[in-house]
Amino acid sequence: MTVSLYDDFHDMIVEIDHDGSVVTATAGAMRRFPKDTCPGAVALLQQFVGCDVTQGRSAIAGRFSRGAH
Repeated sequence: MTVSLYDDFHDMIVEIDHDGSVVTATAGAMRRFPKDTCPGAVALLQQFVGCDVTQGRSAIAGRFSRGAH
């Protein structure tokens, strides 16, 4: 799955691979961002590897703190 965000401040892309139930790989790129800490979010994508996508968004989001980057 590939998702992109383009707004007044950001231009980024995220790729998430899964086997139908578990995230197997992630990748991302920040092409434009407002703060020098924003590119650190790309490295945080690796934390999603191994997440069970069948549990839904709330279960996955609960594993991570907001504003971690």
